[in-house]
Amino acid sequence: MPARAAVVSTAPVVGARASLRWLEFSGSRAQVAFLSFLLFAAVVLANWPAVGGDWVWDDATAIRGNRFITESSGLAHVWFSIQQPDYWPVSYSLLWLEWRIWGDDPIGYRLVNFLLHGINAVLVWQLCQRLRVPAAWLCGLFFAVHPLTVEAVNWIIQCKTLLATGFSLASMIVALAAYDSRRARPYIAALALFILAMLSKTSAVTIPIVLVILIAWRQRRLTRFDLGFVAPFFLVSLVLGAVGLWFQQSQAIGENIIRQDGALSRLALSAWAVWFYLGKALLPINLSFVYPLWKPAIANPLTWLPLVALVAILVALWMLRKRIGLAPLVALGVYLAALLPVLGVVNIFFMRYSLVADHWQYPALPAVIALLVGLGGHWAARVRWARLALPLAAAAVCAALVLQSRARAEIFGAPSNETLWLDTLAKNPTSSMANNNLGALRIAQSRWTEAKQLLETSVRLLPNDVESRVNLARAYYTLGERQAARDQFAAALLLNRQSTAALTGLGQIAADLGEDAAAAKYHQDALAIDPHSADAMTGIGVIYGKRNEFAAAEEWFRRAAASDPRNASARVNLGLSLLKQERFAEAEHELRKSIELFPMMIEGRLLLSEALIRQGKINAAIVSLTSASQLHPNSARLRQALGLALAMVGRRQEAVTHLRDALRINPNLPGAAEQLSNIQRAIGAGARP
Repeated sequence: MPARAAVVSTAPVVGARASLRWLEFSGSRAQVAFLSFLLFAAVVLANWPAVGGDWVWDDATAIRGNRFITESSGLAHVWFSIQQPDYWPVSYSLLWLEWRIWGDDPIGYRLVNFLLHGINAVLVWQLCQRLRVPAAWLCGLFFAVHPLTVEAVNWIIQCKTLLATGFSLASMIVALAAYDSRRARPYIAALALFILAMLSKTSAVTIPIVLVILIAWRQRRLTRFDLGFVAPFFLVSLVLGAVGLWFQQSQAIGENIIRQDGALSRLALSAWAVWFYLGKALLPINLSFVYPLWKPAIANPLTWLPLVALVAILVALWMLRKRIGLAPLVALGVYLAALLPVLGVVNIFFMRYSLVADHWQYPALPAVIALLVGLGGHWAARVRWARLALPLAAAAVCAALVLQSRARAEIFGAPSNETLWLDTLAKNPTSSMANNNLGALRIAQSRWTEAKQLLETSVRLLPNDVESRVNLARAYYTLGERQAARDQFAAALLLNRQSTAALTGLGQIAADLGEDAAAAKYHQDALAIDPHSADAMTGIGVIYGKRNEFAAAEEWFRRAAASDPRNASARVNLGLSLLKQERFAEAEHELRKSIELFPMMIEGRLLLSEALIRQGKINAAIVSLTSASQLHPNSARLRQALGLALAMVGRRQEAVTHLRDALRINPNLPGAAEQLSNIQRAIGAGARP
């Protein structure tokens, strides 16, 4: 084995290193365990405000809406099925297991992410210590509390990022140990850990490049043995990277348009991304879930300035290597290698919204931290007074990072994603994604006019976004703008012929217009694409219900509810079908479930009151309608139903009040004027001697 060269600029000379030994934190297992515990505690301290937060963005669909995770047979599918957006079976296996433990409660998942991030912080410490970075434990500490990690830790589906990073760090630690010892067993273990990293998330694909950089740095050369040492890692990277790329391009992206710029634009913008990430790593302020989407003019020379500057920095560091050592160049090289998968070389679905994201920097961040801590350690080793200043500076930096992380974590800790989208729009008003998701949230809150405005903005900002058009169509439909809704559904279908949401939306409108044959065709086409589409099953059930074939309708609604237990539309239509069959107790059961799923749904509340009244539970109906009226103070139909229920139990004066309110809201409300008149006559008749 070649003799190891001194590690310039990251490991001080022996005497200086001895002066920093108290910062190395190497010692007994008990000491290591205690210092590891401190890193876990730091993770919890920095992220605790997020612990009780809601699912984040696609968490709900990727986890609780993913039958491969929720169904007991799903574990086999995540390993052997191609009917999934990505091939990350290790990550999805963890989520499959967690679903059996935590179910629909995001708290447990988030605590597991805390644990994974804590493990990664320990691994950063251990890797930096193996690389002889001064004050290596501080590298783990700063990584544990850095605000850029908050997104990856608290966006639950990003357990894939945490797992891939952890396995990658462990693989590098063990690989370097195997390189030093020339033993087969740790080498096989390192290769196995890298395979696990690739099966957690394909972003680990560049770890072999990082290994080459580290080996070349430590040995000051690359031998034939070195190339043979890393060759199996490159083979794994090539094979599993190709598998991951196929899944991302064909399954996750499909017909969606991500980027339309050419190779030159991607080259220029990759440098933009590098400088952006460096800036956020050094000064983590104004963090956002979605950053502005860059669209510079390639012909403008300023567009190329970041790339020129990056190349100049690399050349300068190489030319100055004998004066300042290789450490800065190595750190930047590792950083670039770790970032390479997310610099735009290949399309990633999220890049339709932004070319940069905090969670994409998570695996690369330790390189920047190690360089800064190493430089600080060298400074402290050579300047006597700095040995006292370094701990104080480290404490101040750590405190600032913790405070910033906790502030960021509070956004993820909100009871709904509303806080996240409002924060995103405050920092990036042109985010089509934030406008769309806040619009979808307003739909769930039955704030239809606001939803329409947000979704129109989203479509204007990103006209080729299918989801925005589908959501806008739903808002139009509820507001009675049926033709506008139909146009948006049709536009969405033109963008993506596989959009089951667009097909079922068109089917719903066709059924409303009496075009039952066309409606059935739309829903059948949706089922051909996705046999588990609850919306398509519900749509077919509605067609049967229109024909008064309630038993057949019930069967389709039950299939829809079984396929997607959280589909409120399937439940409310099932309740209606049961009402038509005079099975009132069963109808009540299903309608209560629909309200649990979608408390703001007026139709479910009205049908529940009917089911209760038909069973003689008039007071229960009054309670339900009163609650619904408080949620929807401007709903004329709820006021009308409440007034009629109150009249049934002799509370006629209250009934008059609610019916008057109903007519004030909607003077043309069918039947309300006559009902009010009848009750007033009854009051007058009762008052006569």
